[in-house]
Order: sequence, then structure tokens, then C-alpha cells
Amino acid sequence: MFQLISNTRLLDNPSLSLFLSKPLYMINVNFHQLKKGAVGMRSCYVTSVLRNDEGTYFAKMHTQLEKALGFEPGSEVYFSWIERKITIGGKTESRPELIVTSISPDAWNDLYDLEFYLGDEPGSLASVADILGKNGINILIAQSRTTMRGKKAEWTMSADFSGFSEDPEELKDILIKEIEKNPDKSKKEYLENRILRINNRREPGDYVQIRRSGFYEELKELKGQKRKIPFHDRSTVIRPRKIKDEEVDTLEIPQSVMQMLSEVFHTAPQNIDAVVMIADTEKTILSLWFPHHTEKIAKIFLEIDYKPGSLAEIATFLSKKGVDLLETDLNILVLGDRCVWKVVANINGKEESPCEYSDCRSIKELKKRLVADMKKDRIEAFRGIYYSSEVGVWTRKPIWNLPHDKEIVIERGQRGEAEQFLQKCFNSFGSEVKAILPYMDKTTLDYLDQIPKCCGIRVITSIVKDRKKCLEEADDLAKNRPFLEILELALKTEDDHYSPLEHTRWICSKNLFVILETDLKRSSLGSRDYSIEVKETGKCGGRIEKFEKRWDQNAADLEKEVGMTVIRKFFYRSGVRQ
Repeated sequence: MFQLISNTRLLDNPSLSLFLSKPLYMINVNFHQLKKGAVGMRSCYVTSVLRNDEGTYFAKMHTQLEKALGFEPGSEVYFSWIERKITIGGKTESRPELIVTSISPDAWNDLYDLEFYLGDEPGSLASVADILGKNGINILIAQSRTTMRGKKAEWTMSADFSGFSEDPEELKDILIKEIEKNPDKSKKEYLENRILRINNRREPGDYVQIRRSGFYEELKELKGQKRKIPFHDRSTVIRPRKIKDEEVDTLEIPQSVMQMLSEVFHTAPQNIDAVVMIADTEKTILSLWFPHHTEKIAKIFLEIDYKPGSLAEIATFLSKKGVDLLETDLNILVLGDRCVWKVVANINGKEESPCEYSDCRSIKELKKRLVADMKKDRIEAFRGIYYSSEVGVWTRKPIWNLPHDKEIVIERGQRGEAEQFLQKCFNSFGSEVKAILPYMDKTTLDYLDQIPKCCGIRVITSIVKDRKKCLEEADDLAKNRPFLEILELALKTEDDHYSPLEHTRWICSKNLFVILETDLKRSSLGSRDYSIEVKETGKCGGRIEKFEKRWDQNAADLEKEVGMTVIRKFFYRSGVRQ
């Protein structure tokens, strides 16, 4: 029996620390085997991508990450965006990733990690620095600490050996010569008191431990990756900014990276609003992983009982609900009484494994439903939620809880059932939306506003009722959306009446194709019996091809095809379609 005090990072090499009580022991458990020889730790932090009025994108830097990586306010760093292949659960996939480092990648091949034991007295660091400097070795990142007050200290560093003409191992002989064989006796005695041999079991070892820097392994790994953006000169800057009246350090994310991500995710840059920061303290590299823009990420702090099995009970509950954990921390609040489990999770789920909470439109709704379900399922270890927040903007996020190839029949007067089903369909859209809706009014645009803001919308229509009100609604629909384009295509009769060029009614995104047997208007959805059918978009290619043909045709070509006068004009246009 044990109590779990975890520090779990469910990303690259997740691990748990287990503390067995009475007495306390610590056990480290790795879920994925670490590479042979790997040293150091990975710290993880999930935060929002923010944008200021000037259009600059940035993310809040966590203090822990800054310290681990040696970043300071004002630090300028190099970056490169790659597609890294990772394997999760036996499935290999590509993941867009931004590599950030304060050390030029040109120097990675010549980087070595050094460790010195020093006498804890004035002049020790200066003595080592002097010897390294005279031999062309440049110290880049270094940390020193006293291990035995007044007797011993340690100094670890990453150093650039590009200016050192010998093999790096030759540095050991140079140190022996400088310290033990120095012809100046007073200098020899001075150095012997300040630069100590490193104890190797019971025998004295060398004056320095030398090993290839973790950067070298990273360089070899990156050579096999698909590089999207080459490493640039220092251009990404860490600087303090005010966020909600609090001054915090932020990492500026280049426009070129945001544009690349928008192409991969098929959305506008402003819709990429979350980032996972992973700090590798051995390599002093920061990796930025951008979750797909369809993912809803929540921070939830759960208060639970301090007893064996509590965490397992809560984790099992979340797993059954389809909650995908990204980062967790479990810490003691009151020893022997209660703990807090800090969870960062994707509650949007995936198409193949939807989450029960994916339709939550706010963190308040998620919190309310979690508490209610915990009580309903009698999760005894759960005490409450004392903090929760959204990462990013949830109102932009699609959901994935609608099966393909589904048809429902709506009877006269069942407008509520139709609206509920269509809302689920529209919430599930995750890329550009196309639609043919022959008749539109103000309520049509209200329904279209249920489509996530990350989606641009193109509509072919014929008859627009109450045009002034529809223009006002279109302005609201277009806000924070990549684009909105409504094209009118109508046939004009001899008596100056207008009729639709297309009589089908459908709306689709990359993943779903929704076919309606009535108009998408409030007055039509409950006026008669009809059906709504959902298909996979891939099965409806002919309709999409015809849509694109109609969209690109000019009025003259259309008139030749149909043998009637055709009215072709844009009712509304905003944004820029890629």
C-alpha cells in the first residue's frame, strides 16, 4: 500500500514518483524507457498563445522553465520548426514542434559538458576559467554550488570547444600539467587548493569530467526530421509583458511559425491559441508543441483524499469519460488528510474516442458537470474543485462526438430536436465550411454562428430575405473568423422574379457532410416532416466539385449553361481566403 505523490508529464518520457509512507521511500517509475545514457529532466507547462494589438504572438514563460534553461528577461534565442516523428501507443505520427535554444546550432557539434570539483575558497572559479580561456574553450552556460561549506564546491558547464585544437580528452592532461607540473611552486600550491581531482569510487580521478553535450544527440536526431523552417539568427525574444495587470516574462513566437502552423492545421493563425512547453534541462532546449486547434484544454485542480487508491479512483473516472491528460501534479495539502491533483487535460477528445464533456462551451459548465458526475458515480475520494480555467478560447473549438452516416427524421413541430442535432453537427466542423442554402434569412446566419470561429465559411445562396438585418448578422458572424463569403446565384425570369439556381440544401466541412431536406431557417425547421442526413465528406465529392465549379463560373458562362439570365453577385465578403 502506498500514497502516490506524482509529478507526471504525459508527453515524451512520463514518469511517476511514488512515496511509500511509514517510513517514506521514493520510487521513480518511467512509462517509456529513457534513452541509454540520458541524464537530466523534462519539465512541462501548458499555456495560452496570446496576441497583442500589433499582431505579435507570444506565450507566458513559466519561472521554472526559465531557470532550468538559463533564460533571462531580454534573452534572444534561436528557433527552428520541425516535424518530429513520435510513437504513442504503437502509432507513429508527425508532430509540429518548435525548437528554441539560446545556443547557435552551428556550435552544437563542438559542445561538451564539463564538471569540476573546486575548493570552496576565493579564486577557484577564476583559476578554471583562466585555464579554459587560454586554451580557446568558451564557457556558454555554467552553474556552481557549494557542496561542503568551506571545503568543496562543484562547477558544471556547457562549453564550446571549436577553438580548442586538440581532442577534448586532452584537456585532462592539460589540467594535470597546469596544476601538478607547474614550475611555479606557489602557483602549483595555489591551484591544488582550488582545483580538486574528482573522486572516482575510492581513488582520485581526473580534474574534469568531459562528455558530449546533449545538443550533439539532438543535432543527430534533427538530421532525420523534416525541417520546415531553418534555424534563424537570434530573433525570438524573451521579454516581460503585462498580462491582466501582472508583469510576466513571455516568449515571442515568430509570425513565420504561426503561418506555418496555420497551413498545417488549415486555420487562421489567431485560432492557434495553446502551446505545450517542454524544457529539457540536460540539453537546455525548449520544445514548443502546439496542440491541434480543435483541442479544448482545461486546467482543473481536484482536491482528493490522502489515502491509497484515491488517485487511481479519480484517474479511472476521468479515463472512462474520455478525458485526455496532458500534464499532472499531485501534492500534499494536509498530510494524512487531503491532496490536490493539478490536471491539464484535453476534454475535446478525438473523432475515434470522443470525450463526454466535449460539448461544454465554458469552463464553468465543465466544472459543474464534473462535480455532478463525481457525486452520481459515488467517487468517494473526490472532495471538490477549487480552481479551473480554460487554455485558449473554447468558443472556437469544434467537438468530435457525432457519428458518420447518420440520418434523423424530424416531424412537424420538432424544431427543437432539429436545432439540437444541427448544433452538434456544426460544432463538429474543424476546417473551411462550404454550403448551398437557396433561401436565407437572419436566423440562417444565427445557426451558422454555431460553427467554430476557426472555420472560414463560403455559402452559395439565391434569395436573401430582409437584407439589412442579414448584413448586420453577417458582421457578427464574420468576427474573429478567417473569412466569410456569401455568393448570390439566382435565375431571373422574364417577369423580373428570382428563383434558385441550385435547389439542394447542404453544408459541409472536411470531416462531415450534412444534407437537409428543408431550408436552414427557424420558420422552416419545424413547419413540416423532413430528414437530416450526415455523411463522410469524402463520399460526397461530386457535390463539392459542383460547388467549386459554380463558385468560379462567371455569369456569362452560367447563362450559356442554363439558357436563362443569371444574377451573380456577392452579398457579403470579409477576410482573406487562402
